[in-house]
Amino acid sequence: MSSDVRRADGVRGVGRTVGTPHASGGRRLARMSDFWPAVYALIPSVGVGILFYFAMRAIIRADRNERLAMAELDAQADQAEARARASEDS
Repeated sequence: MSSDVRRADGVRGVGRTVGTPHASGGRRLARMSDFWPAVYALIPSVGVGILFYFAMRAIIRADRNERLAMAELDAQADQAEARARASEDS
C-alpha cells in the first residue's frame, strides 16, 4: 500500500506503510533500516540449512559408496563360489 504519509518525526514521505498506527496517529514508513535486521535474523536459519545440506550430502554419498563396496564384495564372493564349484566338478 503506497500513500503520502507523515512520519512520527513530522516529515512527509511517500512509501509503503507497515505495521500498526503509532501513538502519533500516523503509520511508519518501511525503510532500509528495517531491512538489515531482518537479514541478520535470517542468517542463523540459512546457516543451519547449509549445514543440513552438507550433512545429508555426506550421508547419501557414504551410503552410495557402501552399496558399491558391498556389491563388489558380493561379486567377488560369487566368483570364488563359482570357481570352487568348478574345481569340485572337475
